Amino acid sequence: MPRLIIRKDQAGATGSDIYDFDFGVSAIDMLMQKLPDGINQDESHVMINSKLVDIESASDMTRALSVHDVVTVTLEVKGVETLVYIAIAVVAAAVAIALTPKPKIPNSLGEQKQSPNNQLTGQSNIARTYQAWPLVLGSPVSYPDLIGEPIEEYRDNVKQVKQYFFVGFGQFDIQQIRTGETGLFNFATSVYNVYQPIVNDDTVLPDYTTAFAVSEIDGQILKGTNEADPIETFESTINETRANSVTNTATFYLVQNAAMDALKAKFDSEGSFQATISYTASVQVSDNQGQEDLYIDQEVTGSGQISSITLSGSDYKIDFSSFNGWPSEDLIYKGASVVSTGFAGQVQNINAPVQCTDFWINFSFQRGLKSTVNVTIIVDEMDAKNGNPTGVTQTFDRIYTGNTLEPKFITEKITPSSGFSWYKISIRRTNATTETAENPDECRLEKVQCMNFFTNKSFGNGTILEVDLPSTQNATNTRQTRINLTLTAKMPTYDVNTQQVMTTLNPSRKMADAILYTYTNYFGKPASELDLDELYEIQNRLDAIDPRLAQFDFTFDDNDISMLERMETILNVARCFTFQDGDKWRFKRDELRSYPSAIIGRRDIAMDDRGYSITYDSYLLSDFDGVRVEYVDRAINKKAYVYRSINQLGAISSEISENPRVIELAGCQSKANAENRAELEIRKMVYQRESMTETCLKSCSLLEKGDMVLYAEQYESPVMDGEILAVNGDIATTSELMAFEAGKSYRLYYTVDDGSLVGPFIVNPLAINGTFRFQSPNLADVFLRDSTLGYNVQTGSRYMIVELATESDSQWVITEKDVRGSKVQLNMINYNPSIYDFNEI
Repeated sequence: MPRLIIRKDQAGATGSDIYDFDFGVSAIDMLMQKLPDGINQDESHVMINSKLVDIESASDMTRALSVHDVVTVTLEVKGVETLVYIAIAVVAAAVAIALTPKPKIPNSLGEQKQSPNNQLTGQSNIARTYQAWPLVLGSPVSYPDLIGEPIEEYRDNVKQVKQYFFVGFGQFDIQQIRTGETGLFNFATSVYNVYQPIVNDDTVLPDYTTAFAVSEIDGQILKGTNEADPIETFESTINETRANSVTNTATFYLVQNAAMDALKAKFDSEGSFQATISYTASVQVSDNQGQEDLYIDQEVTGSGQISSITLSGSDYKIDFSSFNGWPSEDLIYKGASVVSTGFAGQVQNINAPVQCTDFWINFSFQRGLKSTVNVTIIVDEMDAKNGNPTGVTQTFDRIYTGNTLEPKFITEKITPSSGFSWYKISIRRTNATTETAENPDECRLEKVQCMNFFTNKSFGNGTILEVDLPSTQNATNTRQTRINLTLTAKMPTYDVNTQQVMTTLNPSRKMADAILYTYTNYFGKPASELDLDELYEIQNRLDAIDPRLAQFDFTFDDNDISMLERMETILNVARCFTFQDGDKWRFKRDELRSYPSAIIGRRDIAMDDRGYSITYDSYLLSDFDGVRVEYVDRAINKKAYVYRSINQLGAISSEISENPRVIELAGCQSKANAENRAELEIRKMVYQRESMTETCLKSCSLLEKGDMVLYAEQYESPVMDGEILAVNGDIATTSELMAFEAGKSYRLYYTVDDGSLVGPFIVNPLAINGTFRFQSPNLADVFLRDSTLGYNVQTGSRYMIVELATESDSQWVITEKDVRGSKVQLNMINYNPSIYDFNEI
């Protein structure tokens, strides 16, 4: 059916309106219906079938149009200021059109999954629990993941911190290990070990230690027995006392009552605790000149550690250890009260967070130690986490002495006899403090760690780093861990000459090696599913031009990023893309094409059930007016940016635009590559602004994503296409009527017998209008449908003749292909060699 296309400006930046009309309508009828206010002949022009016509010509404007006629009206916009706005609109156009897919940016879901390798600000080591192993490709600065908690131990009064790190999947060439910006060996007592897998085998650590800190412990002061405040008082009557000053023990028999029952229950629940016993006694005074003996009442007090309480007849037998304040046989006891005392800052009945075999307990004497500190550690085995005691209890008494005013630090290592089990632990000081500055003995319980030890521990196919480093801050604190490595991932490669995958792993930053390694080693899929010849042809070609254009340095750390998204991210850094062709992954690059791959003409279009559309992308002036490419400055390991924009004269500059399109070039650590990408993207915004869908016949089934084709767009482009029916010397006879214009140059493309395309060739029109013949000296490869190929050939060589000045109007790039039975649905974007005029790579 006849069609009217109204272009709203000469650049096409603000779009076009397309209308279909019934057969027999005239051009003037179209204009009167859709432009009732008329058009300014000085600022507009009309073309019928790509030929400029005179609006006042009755023969052109009033004739009945045929089914294939297309009328194009261009409403020109004049004025420098307006043209500048159009240029900006053109820059903003086609942002949504891209040959290379915009991959899902890794880690865009938030820092809860993100490896410190990719954070680039405030980097430190973190434990990313339940997250993916880091897949480190190329040579980014690596802040490896923490495995478990740091193991803190005092050796010779210096805190040593041992930590294990998961560097990443596979093997690495590690050049340097640092803490912050300082090399590890600048610390005299530092030690490290690197454990790496053999190809596809496990990494095994011969000795591996884990520590889990008891969270309730955080620097509590263990106060002495003379500093404790009373907590509870239990009153009864004393029936008997016994004392032994040699063993510092005492025994009291107190009458059973409700208070004593409560004291017994407390002991059964909590175990041994410090208590003070106070009682009233009648004390005999000296003889008073023969008078009767005189007794007076006085208060007597003693204190110690209650070690046992048992019921003996109608009395409770209470045994004290470390007792002071001796009862005397000369005293007559009248009553007693037992006061249980608390230890301010003590740790009592704390459940271990995990099953373990050992406890490492860190004590600190920050004011020095010039006295004696007695500490008792009680470990009770439990039948489950937060469960009930099994009845197995061990007591570990430790005595710490010193003669220094300097801080003193000690790690006490306790091994319960029950081995690997659940435990609860109590820690307390059992003697009095000096309470003098001259003889400091303040004891802090800094940390309790539950320890486990393993031999030949397997970590799968990953590299493990073990670091033993002195603490770089005050010995009671651990600095935020900032272990980082300069490294390069070891990956396989492919030899295009022998067509063999070289499985020996070597350090590499190559994009192609990263694809091969990710696909085969990480995901475990066969290399035969990759078109490695295509992939490494691109890699080797770019290496010869500038290796920085095909380097990839990045860490994948998120399970939500699929294999395809990882491949797209890797390829994106080199302007490449992938697609599946059957069972094979194919690879191509967004770059300058030397020649078209095929012709899509009228004979290739499925006219029945056709799905056709063409879109001109237009944007508001507030939309993107430039690009900003984000990459990593390798020298400082920080984000950096490259800018390109359109200035007011329509020229591309390096200025920062007001509203740039942001491109995160993940894996790029080269300014040269970032500039290369910015130049491409800014030109795409200028020149690539049309997209099309078309339904074709099976003749298009061999086309591939990324192919540049010549498409005979039937409504706008001045393209002549059809079949060559006969050849006589250098004269070809065609199936379609051609309309050459005087003074213009044309080029010829045609298909040969295997379906491939040849050209371009010189074309000499034999007539200006209305001719079925043209002349060309390059017709030797033309084949005809009744030639030696036989009559089963349905068509001969198909041709396309394009005007040299507007050849790019007929050039399109395939972005998607969907085969549907006998039909092929193609998505295309317009191709313009000006996109690549900043270079040819």
